[in-house]
Amino acid sequence: ALEERLRSLLSEGLDHALRPTDESHHHQQRLARRLEIASSVYSSWTGKENDASKLASKIADGSVDNLRSFVTEKDEDDGVEATSTVTVEVRDAEDLSYEEFWLRYMFENKPVLVSHIGREWRATREWTDHNGALSLGALSEAFGDAQVWVTHCTSTAEKSAGERERWTVREYIENYWRKDEGDRGNRSLYLKDWHFPTEFADYGAYETPKYFRDDWLNEYYDHLASNAGPGGAGDKTDQQALECSDYRFLYMGPKGTKTGLHADVLRSFSWSINISGRKRWFLLPPRYTHLLYDTFGHNIAPAFFGVDEEAFPNVAAARKYLVEVVQGVGEAIFVPSGWHHTVENLEDTLSINHNWFNACNVHYAVELLQRERHEAEQAICDCRELVASEEEFEELVQRNVAANASMDYENFAYLLVKVAVSRARALVEEDSVEDLESLMRAYEAKMACAAVRPLVGRITSKEAEAEILKSMDFVK
Repeated sequence: ALEERLRSLLSEGLDHALRPTDESHHHQQRLARRLEIASSVYSSWTGKENDASKLASKIADGSVDNLRSFVTEKDEDDGVEATSTVTVEVRDAEDLSYEEFWLRYMFENKPVLVSHIGREWRATREWTDHNGALSLGALSEAFGDAQVWVTHCTSTAEKSAGERERWTVREYIENYWRKDEGDRGNRSLYLKDWHFPTEFADYGAYETPKYFRDDWLNEYYDHLASNAGPGGAGDKTDQQALECSDYRFLYMGPKGTKTGLHADVLRSFSWSINISGRKRWFLLPPRYTHLLYDTFGHNIAPAFFGVDEEAFPNVAAARKYLVEVVQGVGEAIFVPSGWHHTVENLEDTLSINHNWFNACNVHYAVELLQRERHEAEQAICDCRELVASEEEFEELVQRNVAANASMDYENFAYLLVKVAVSRARALVEEDSVEDLESLMRAYEAKMACAAVRPLVGRITSKEAEAEILKSMDFVK
């Protein structure tokens, strides 16, 4: 079935290779268009400086209330079902082939929970006791000196939610985790985004499950690391280089620690497996993303529950479409592109997490970059008259894109070129496109080429643009 699907996809023209995303759907809905209007109204009220204090008169005369009513969802606005019909299937790894995962979940951008993974991993054997609880002493002894970021999950008198502190693993375990809840000072601290797989690459803690190995994002970062140190680090310190080295992470935290509402970087897929503990996930299908915005169409709600529903007038409607998943030990959750989600640890928990994308979801990343570029251009349009040329203005725009999306057009195009050229060279050596592996390489090369096309005209370096176009000619 997968071979047939790939042959069909390869027969389609390059112009139609990038499918519209479910996020495209939500941007086309009437409420989403109203939010765009509200954003423009807000800008006209607050001026070029985006000064929110100028809203006072609009609040007093009822204009803000009128705008809130304008962007609050009516039952007829969406033309969709009243509640979510999405469910997350639970599949046993022994019965789920890669081919079925590709067709049923990854290509269709549907979540799934895969059970019975990781029972033989070193992490499972050495980091948990016979009851499955975390062996904090073993972790502290083996990795205690490692530098990590610890994130505040809730606000306190001293820190705001989301702020981070630099600790060692030993400090986190001994000075926070092992303390009684009453001695933690009302702090909820979560060790997140630890690049453990790279920092301890020789340890062999786990093996990426077969479903998640077709990973363009980390393939590219591994390529950079092999050519210029970790993450193409250049003149960065070893620790700085490590922190931009890839998108493979370890998360660990006691019961109650959590991650706030977000969609993953570059609209990537993500997968996460619990070595110990349980998590509760709430996921929102991307076609309902517009329900998360505030009255002015600017910001997304920080959570699905317990938020100011005057500021976020449609978040209650968003809750109708939420999908809840409770994930246990040895279960890997696949989170598709564009699904905003929250995660809470129901027990003391340690998990392995990767972000990645490939031919199945590269169109989500391209669409995100295009939206980020449009928003960046609008945000600094007043600077256009102050720069010497359109090229210089585009450099400023691309700098903002990189700051907001983690890559600009040029970096992303180089990633795509790396993928496309490597697949094309393998096909040349095989001199045939008959078996499944070759068909997959051909499809990946084609999708990488399709994704480059909308980017090249905005790449500010003419030398880079010429190099990318030459590579694409070779691939085609």
